[in-house]
Amino acid sequence: MIKDKILFKVSFLFFVFGSFLLVFFLYNSKPKYVPLEEIDKDFLNKRIVTEGKIEGFKNYDEFQIITLKNKSKIEVLSREKLDLNKDFRLIVVGKVNEYKNSFIIYADKIEIKQQAI
Repeated sequence: MIKDKILFKVSFLFFVFGSFLLVFFLYNSKPKYVPLEEIDKDFLNKRIVTEGKIEGFKNYDEFQIITLKNKSKIEVLSREKLDLNKDFRLIVVGKVNEYKNSFIIYADKIEIKQQAI
């Protein structure tokens, strides 16, 4: 009886500790860098890092859609309104999704890398 209680407590502690460890690693893992031209269906619902030159952007009330271009194009949806210029190069961290048969990135973080030359 006492061994069962001790075994239960130890098992429960390992479960709680393992759960916290798993959550910690999931939230602190760095997303993979993927060039724009390599984004395909294999990256759907995955967090990635990519970069490109701004080809255009549209501002809406609650979000902003940015079109990035390198060798290919992709749209980025940002809830954060940024003061952008077509000369900027951006680094985007976000989740790849599909919208109207095209890929779109829902941005978690956008960083202005430099003004494009």
